[in-house]
Amino acid sequence: MVEVVPTQQPAPATGFSEVWSGAWGFIGSYWWLLLLFAIIIGLVIVVISIYWGKEENDRRRDSAVYATAMDHFESARQNANDEFIRKKYSFLNLLWLGIPFKWREHSVKLVDIDRRLLGYYRGDVKTQDGDTVYLLYKKKKLLGLVEDKFLLYCPSKINVRTESKKNNKFGKEEIVIEIKPHVLPKMLQYDKSGNEISVRCNTILRHGRYYYFPNYVVIHGDNQSHFDMTEHISKQIAKVNHTRVMETAYSDYSRALGKAIEVNPLLRYNQKEPEKEREVDDGPQDPTNR
Repeated sequence: MVEVVPTQQPAPATGFSEVWSGAWGFIGSYWWLLLLFAIIIGLVIVVISIYWGKEENDRRRDSAVYATAMDHFESARQNANDEFIRKKYSFLNLLWLGIPFKWREHSVKLVDIDRRLLGYYRGDVKTQDGDTVYLLYKKKKLLGLVEDKFLLYCPSKINVRTESKKNNKFGKEEIVIEIKPHVLPKMLQYDKSGNEISVRCNTILRHGRYYYFPNYVVIHGDNQSHFDMTEHISKQIAKVNHTRVMETAYSDYSRALGKAIEVNPLLRYNQKEPEKEREVDDGPQDPTNR
């Protein structure tokens, strides 16, 4: 009697190997469709980038405040001290295949007089007036992936307004107002051991849409006094913005004048008049007039 012994068939691939082979099979069959999809995505990104670039240029031209703030933003990032920016890889990224979404922050901190965090350092720039503008971030947006950066403008001097009573040339008493520049005491201190920059302020205040300013304080024993920098801040921003507005106005005037010349036939004719006269002078001469 012949006994038939059944043979065991190999078990079909399951789990990760099955998924991997299926993915490669799909890519091999529909590579052209994936390539077309990648090209479309690339074109969409290019169009969006061009549109955003145009919007950015128009916004800089139309808003002097925005243009000045963006100049400070880019200058601070360009002049950033790389030794002040330190981040370490977080092992939490292993939860999403090691993609570096999370970083442990070890950058230099800016703190107030109570050592409360103002922000982490991302750059700084010195203005021509001797002031310091810091580029900082304290919070993140878009699920904690993007740093929400802001500008901290730290003045080095303020204009002090004083009132005094004096007699004029008629002997009548009158109030004389004097405004003198006052250099502030050392308001910024870098502590290398503590990895922080101390700002002698008790809080920061937002001025306008793009800047924060420290509320400077001076300590006298147990008491604190404040520097009222509202007028100084407004004048500093107004001065810079006035220059920007004049540049923009001159540029717009030159552009408008160029277009006016292009569409006005009389102006174009008058522009070419020297060329016409030169053509007449260089024309053939009558030999009888020699």
